[in-house]
Amino acid sequence: MSETVENDVVAKIRAAFPDHVVGHRVFAGEPYLSVTRDGMHDICRMLHDDPELAFDYPVEVTAVDYMGDAERFEVIHVFWSIQHRRRVILKTRVREDDCAVPSVCDIWKGANFMERETYDMYGITFTGHPDLRRILMTDDFDGWPLRKDFPIEGRGWRENYDFIPQIGD
Repeated sequence: MSETVENDVVAKIRAAFPDHVVGHRVFAGEPYLSVTRDGMHDICRMLHDDPELAFDYPVEVTAVDYMGDAERFEVIHVFWSIQHRRRVILKTRVREDDCAVPSVCDIWKGANFMERETYDMYGITFTGHPDLRRILMTDDFDGWPLRKDFPIEGRGWRENYDFIPQIGD
């Protein structure tokens, strides 16, 4: 069940960035904040630097594909505060024709490979990333495998590999 009350993390972020928090909820005691792309990096900086918040560990960076929506992708960051033993989830929606969000690698070095993986699987660019390139797929791979419009049977490259056993072999 979703709680409509604000917890202290939500209240502090909403007070500091009223124009950039477009929605929030608290679920199972954990705050979820939907924020604008323009305010995302500054909000992340506050989450990290403010001693009352102290979110010092990036748990996850991923995305969701809402194919058909005007803002097709939702980039999700999950942060943990070791000191305060709590989590915050930050969500940012972007359009397919402009799917880029600011990198948070300058705040949390540990976000580096997670941003690269999200780029590799969804094609979402992290502006300001120090080394944004594929991490799981080959450099010549065509497409973004976790997008909903990527064909589940692939794009026909399997027949070029003799070492892949075929059914019935």
